[in-house]
Amino acid sequence: SSEHVEGKAAPDVIVIGGGLAGCVAARELAHKGHKVTLVEAQNRLGGRTFTSEFAGVQYEVGALMLSWKQPLIWSEVVRYGMEIEPIPGSLAPERCYWIAGGESKSGSPEEFFELFVPAVHKFFDDVAATFPFPYEVLTNRSLVEKLDQLSVEDRLNERFASDPVARDFADNWASVPLARQGSEVSLAATMALTSAFGGVEASLEGTGFRLKEGTSSLINNIVEDGGFDYRLGAPVASISQNNSGATVVLRGGETLSAEKVILTTPVNTYDGIEFNPPLNAAKQIVSRGKMAGGHGSHINAKLKGKSPPILAVAPSDMPLGLLLTTDVFEDSTIVDGYGPDADLFDGSDPEEVQEVIRQWIPDAEVLETVSYRWDLDPYSQGTWAGYKPGVLSKYFEGLRESEGHVYFASGDSATAFRGFMEGAIESGVRVSRDVHRSLAGIKET
Repeated sequence: SSEHVEGKAAPDVIVIGGGLAGCVAARELAHKGHKVTLVEAQNRLGGRTFTSEFAGVQYEVGALMLSWKQPLIWSEVVRYGMEIEPIPGSLAPERCYWIAGGESKSGSPEEFFELFVPAVHKFFDDVAATFPFPYEVLTNRSLVEKLDQLSVEDRLNERFASDPVARDFADNWASVPLARQGSEVSLAATMALTSAFGGVEASLEGTGFRLKEGTSSLINNIVEDGGFDYRLGAPVASISQNNSGATVVLRGGETLSAEKVILTTPVNTYDGIEFNPPLNAAKQIVSRGKMAGGHGSHINAKLKGKSPPILAVAPSDMPLGLLLTTDVFEDSTIVDGYGPDADLFDGSDPEEVQEVIRQWIPDAEVLETVSYRWDLDPYSQGTWAGYKPGVLSKYFEGLRESEGHVYFASGDSATAFRGFMEGAIESGVRVSRDVHRSLAGIKET
């Protein structure tokens, strides 16, 4: 329950942040018999996993897509008997639109993919050799370090100098999933994501499904099953440690103590919490530089008229890089859009959104629109994870390592699928296991 009863015994573990990673970590530890209190700054659980309502239908404010190829989220779907359904524009578009080489065109999916797929293959042709084990991302360390100094844009300049159309297609697929422009995306990080999917072909099949009852229903299932206490509206000011454990001070001044703390907030937010002793250099540098979560936009728009499911792509210097149909009704169509930089247009202004969509579809009429600025939310300070050059090879291990009694779980520092629900779940499971082993005195073998 969200009620806090004074005089309760102190928890064994305090989990900070009630997003997917935090709720999973709290559930796993509670199921192993530990007493867990989760504190969440917002007045709701879920973090960047949040279902709301728009234009009379449910819509995802944050995370949307999943794949049955993602083992951990798929196991949650099975565990709770949840239904998934296809996202029409992702899994089975009937019309495609593309901006490439300075021109806007449209055609059948066959015509589009005939152009698009070879460009993506050319960009990612060395993925398997660089990342043979997606879950051990630094296996080829010296090669990864070399590629991690480069941006997506660097490789585009090198490989696509004479083919601007293929260049823009490759830029789209390499940059948009990381919520940044190509000049800001680490080449190694986007290659690592493609390897997590199982290579180029599998990544193109991608994540074409969504949870039928919404991502918030997954959070609700985890909390109902969880057996942990939680507190809402409880932002954290500081975390300090001594020999016996850690103390968390809430911004209102209240103090909570436990043997272990798991911080599951996005890496970009670490800079706003006071740590004693201070965090390691990797965490400080990445958080201060906002190098983990991207600066992208996520919009939903209701278009006038019934139209077949669409998929639209553009290079990463455009206001929106991806637009796809999520729902089709008799008199309207709802589309979901992603862009590299939320400052490029106002996603909550139907006229501005219409202007952007008309770069693909000249007669599109936007009736209403909705957008949430995760980059301006003080408790996320960014969209999903999109590493800047240097983060993967220099700071990845430092983002993941525990510091004394404080442990770190986040989709931003997941083993694979960073920035996806899959990564958040994996992170929560892995770190809760480490905390349990420490509390139970189980030595690492």
